[in-house]
Order: sequence, then structure tokens, then C-alpha cells
Amino acid sequence: MTDTTARVHYFDDQFLRTQDFVDEQAYHVAARRRHNVAHHTWGIVVGLELVPEDGAVFLQPGVAVDGFGRELVVSSRRRLPGDAFSEKGSDELEVWLEYDRAGGEAAPAGYAGCDGAGADEFYRWREEPRLRLRVPDPGFLNRRRPEGVSPGDVSFPAYLDSPDDPARFFPVYLGTVTRAVEEGGAPGVDLGGRPYAGLVGEGIAAPSGRAAVQIGTQDDNDPNRVAVYVALADPVEAARPRIAFRTDGTAELRGDTTIAGNLAIHGGAAEFQPGDERDPGDPPWRVYHVEDAVKDTHELRIEMAGAAVGATPGLHQVVIGSWRKAVDATGAETEKFHPCLTIADDGTVTVHGNLVVAGSVVADAGEAAAGLTREAESFVRGGFLTGIGGASQLLDDVYTGPFAPKRP
Repeated sequence: MTDTTARVHYFDDQFLRTQDFVDEQAYHVAARRRHNVAHHTWGIVVGLELVPEDGAVFLQPGVAVDGFGRELVVSSRRRLPGDAFSEKGSDELEVWLEYDRAGGEAAPAGYAGCDGAGADEFYRWREEPRLRLRVPDPGFLNRRRPEGVSPGDVSFPAYLDSPDDPARFFPVYLGTVTRAVEEGGAPGVDLGGRPYAGLVGEGIAAPSGRAAVQIGTQDDNDPNRVAVYVALADPVEAARPRIAFRTDGTAELRGDTTIAGNLAIHGGAAEFQPGDERDPGDPPWRVYHVEDAVKDTHELRIEMAGAAVGATPGLHQVVIGSWRKAVDATGAETEKFHPCLTIADDGTVTVHGNLVVAGSVVADAGEAAAGLTREAESFVRGGFLTGIGGASQLLDDVYTGPFAPKRP
């Protein structure tokens, strides 16, 4: 048996046997396959898409690695057999790729062996992967645990020699094809669930040293599962990850974060930790939590940009509203945004609708009534007079004086 951890040692005047060349080749093949399963996870490396075209399905060129570390190289486009649905008796078939090898390039005349073995006298092994189409089995939905692979081979250890016999197969799933509904129609192709090759390691480091990704915990005291580090001028800050996914299931972002899209929070809440007031040079339009340690106060601030010098005040606004259905001029029903409360940068607060106060409206002592607009004064005065009138009516209902007309 060839020892794939031992290299052939060459020296002058050495007599080389056939086995020496076999051992040399076996050493390099084993080392390459060992790298494929030790430093990587098996699966599709590139290409191998299933493409419907002209009523048929074609397999595009590409490369994959099976669970034993053997390369599956498809160098040219292949057409899937058109009668496979009828042959298998199913309208749906899974497409798998398996390792295979066959002898090729027979020995030229005069160079064959003298013992007449013949059948084994070829110059090359051709590693040509084969396609296998089979009916889906509901019991084998995990594409990384293919049907027919023994449990001991599912997680093949890299310290063992990869088998070269195709009988030890480990297929790679490429997708599922569905028979065309109509005669001459296009078959359906589903590429979901394809296993792709990955990397096995503790981290990824940029050649510049300015960025690194940690995968897995460094030690028992490390709370990070995945962390991203960026080289900063401050060594203390550089030692703290900018993005971290913790062992307790939480995630942390350090520093300013820009999201170019929508942020959806499902089943949770946005929590604002207390911090300092922003610097005047920082851009506005923020929501943040300010803590004043001296006054022992906390504020949740929703901040807008102020009007520029010389610009009309009130153009920057914070608007709280809702989407409601409405009927447009044509009678069609549409849905549009309706403001409920608008706060402008000049301090104007507009209520779009009824204002219900469950408490008191108190004017600031320093502002007094002089700070009320004409509309606000009219509102207060009208409410006061309405209250007097209502009280008079109520008094008249419950009390009848000596000169009042008698009630029936």
C-alpha cells in the first residue's frame, strides 16, 4: 500500500521502478485532496449552472469538489438526456455530479508491456465526472448528506487518504429539473439548496494588515463568534471589533453606521444607550439619547436641521402621520400619507386634527400669555366663554330662583 505521507527520495544512479512513479503521483494527489477537505468545505466552486434552452436543459462548465476532496471538472457544456423523465417515471428529477475515472490514451505500438496484460496498459487516467439523475427522495432533503453516502464518510477526516475508486461515491447536488407542462415548452429549473465550497479557518486577514475578520472564539473568555476589526490610530479602539456577533446571540456595531436601505426590526425594539450631546459640527437629522450627568436628566432627541442663514424658516420639519385611504377627483380609491403632527424648525407645532388633552395645558412662567398667537388667544377666550355659558345653563337646570318662570 502506498504511503501518501512519504515522498520519493531521488539520488544519482538510482534505479526507478513503476511503483516509484505511482508513489510520487499518489503523494501529490493525496496532498491536494487533503487540502480540499481540510482547508475548505466541499461543494460547488464555480459554474455548473443548469440552464433551460430550446426545450432541453444544459449543464454549464464549472468545478466542484466532493466530500473526499476529489475535483469534479466539467470542461464543456453538457446536455441532460431528454428521455430521463420518461425513463425514471417522474416529472421531477434531481441532478447530481459524481467523481469517475476511466483509462484513456492506449500505449503506442511498440511501447506496450511485454507480458500481454493489455487491459491495464494505457497512458492516462481520465477523471471525467458523471451526471446522475434521480427521483427526489423526501427522506434525503439535506444536500450535504447525500443518499447512499455512508455515515462515516459524510464528514470525511482530512488525515485519511481520499479514495480513488469511483465506487466510493460522494455526489454533489446541482439542482432540480421539472418536465415542461406543454409539449415543446421549457423545462423548469430550481437551483435552490446547491452546496457551495467554503473556507475553514479562524480568521481572514487583509495583506495590508488594516482589516481582519475573526471566525470563532479565540479562547474561553472571548465573547465573539464573528468579529470585524479595522486598524485605527488609537490602539485601544483598534483592539475592539467594529462589528461583533456575540456568543449570547447579541450583535454590536461600534462607531457611526450608515444603512443604505430600510432597517426592519422583527420582534424587538430599537434601544438608544445614553451618550453625550452631539458636537455642533456633526450633521443633524438624528435620533439619540442624551444624558446630563450634572442635572441627572435624560432626553430622547429627534433632531432636524435648522434653516440656513437667509432661508425661510419652517421648511425643515419632523412629521408624524399615518397612511390612510382616500378618494381622488376621479373617484378612485388611493392611499396616501396624512400628517397628524408637524414640528417645524422655527418652533411651530401644527396639529392636523383634533387635540385631546388628558391633563392640563400649562404656559411657561417666562412666556405667559403674551407668547400666545392671535389664534391661540381666540381659542382660549372662546373656551372660557363657552365654559361660562355651559355653567349658566347647568345652573339654570338645577336651580330655579323666585323670579324665574315655573317649570312644567
